[in-house]
Amino acid sequence: MALAYANYRSRTFFLVCTCNLLLFISFQMLLPILPVYLKDNVDGASAGLLVGLITLAAVAVRPFAGYALDRT
Repeated sequence: MALAYANYRSRTFFLVCTCNLLLFISFQMLLPILPVYLKDNVDGASAGLLVGLITLAAVAVRPFAGYALDRT
């Protein structure tokens, strides 16, 4: 048990968690700003469609990504 617990304190695990956090933050910072940017450059319906497609793509990909991660 001590060996498995020690793996969570490794430098590699910390770096993976930090990279994952930064990636998550970058996507979450993009979504609130994207409609404002798109509204200035395209009509409102297209902006809503693009933001909706991003959300639907994220929902559609997550089960497959989760399955792939569970297999490793």
